[in-house]
Amino acid sequence: MRRSLCILQLSAALLVAQAAHAQDAKARAEALFEEAQSLMKKGDLGSACPKFAASQKLDPAVGTLINLATCYERQGKTASAWASFHEVAISAQRAGQDDRAKFATKRAADLEKKLSRVVIKVTGNASGLEVRLDGTVVDSSEWGSALPLDPGQHAIDVSAPGKRKWSTTVDVGTDAMRTEVAVPTLADEIITTPEKPVVAEIEPPPAPSSSSPLRPIGLVVGAVGLVGVGVGFGFGINAKSKNDEALAHCPQSPKCNDQQGVDLTNDAKASATAATISVIVGGVLLATGITLFLVAPHGKAKSVTAIIGPNGAGIGGTF
Repeated sequence: MRRSLCILQLSAALLVAQAAHAQDAKARAEALFEEAQSLMKKGDLGSACPKFAASQKLDPAVGTLINLATCYERQGKTASAWASFHEVAISAQRAGQDDRAKFATKRAADLEKKLSRVVIKVTGNASGLEVRLDGTVVDSSEWGSALPLDPGQHAIDVSAPGKRKWSTTVDVGTDAMRTEVAVPTLADEIITTPEKPVVAEIEPPPAPSSSSPLRPIGLVVGAVGLVGVGVGFGFGINAKSKNDEALAHCPQSPKCNDQQGVDLTNDAKASATAATISVIVGGVLLATGITLFLVAPHGKAKSVTAIIGPNGAGIGGTF
């Protein structure tokens, strides 16, 4: 008994909740309907038609559907109006509203004469081919049939696995215009893969039998510098000898007693200058030769690698 009572209470609660929800939906539908009627009277069809549609979805009614069909017709959406009047005729006939059924049937017949249609012809037979009209899938049974559409631009998108997508836009006119759209065979989708770089080993030219040419050059330059230093020392010894002889004729140097003393003094100065220049130049050449000899490379590159890839080229190797 207790279990049966609980079930009855639960069922009653669900019925009350459903009734409350239905009443709420009716209230919202009525508010939308009244607002839509006001907007349609003002000529704001772009706002009125969606509200009629929302009201019909919340609480389907023949009267709301008639207003929605009329709104579509005034807006120039002949296909939507034609479909809505067809629905009105069926609903009114079921409800026993003969006058409304006759009215809707006549309006649908008048609009059918003005319908513009689009025929989508599919020639390809790719597996998994999908055709979409304004984002909605068109069943394969509708391919090749004359589909009624509202005047304006409509997008057609075609796709299939492993194929390139194909799209087009068709401009549907008024007054029973018929447009055919031929869908071409979809091309295979190109799958690009990153290219691997081409690596080629390039052997370097054979190295000369001797070492770097800097080494013999360094030896020559160093030898010349060494000779220069030796010559400088020779001039230095000669300068000292001349100076010693000059002192015998010039006891009160730099004053001399005779011309020979003056000549010896001048010869000593000339030899001293030559000695200085020779030593400096020879020293520089000697240092340069030593440097060239020491910095000359002793090895050679073992291998060079050329890398050629999609992002450019470069070289590498071991040295």
